[in-house]
Amino acid sequence: MSDWQAYGRQLVLEMSELKDSANVSSSLTPLSRLLSEETTRRTSRNAAECLAVLEERAKNVSHLDYVTHAVQRAKRLMEEVGNAATRLENSFESRRTTIRNFAVLRSIEEQAQEEIFLKHE
Repeated sequence: MSDWQAYGRQLVLEMSELKDSANVSSSLTPLSRLLSEETTRRTSRNAAECLAVLEERAKNVSHLDYVTHAVQRAKRLMEEVGNAATRLENSFESRRTTIRNFAVLRSIEEQAQEEIFLKHE
C-alpha cells in the first residue's frame, strides 16, 4: 500500500509541475525517469496481486465496516493511481510530440531565414 501511496504522490507532483512548467523540455526529463523507473513498473504489475491478497486477508473480518471501507479505499487508490499514470503518460507523449513539432518548425524557420538572407546578398 505504501508503494502505491508514494507512487501516487510522485505522479501528482510530476503532473502539477508539468502543468505549471513554462519550459516544456526541462519538465520531461524527471517525468520520463518516473515513468520508466523499475519500481514504478513493478508496482503497476503487482497491483492486482496486492489487491487480491488484501481482499483475501479481509474475508475473515469482512463483517467489520472499517475493514470493508479500507479495502474499498485501497481499490480506489490503485484505480486513481493507474488513471493518473495513464493521464501522465498521455500528457508526456503529447508534450514530446509538441517539442518535436516545434523543432521541425524551428528548422523550417531557420532554413527560410537562410534563404531570405542568401537572396538579399
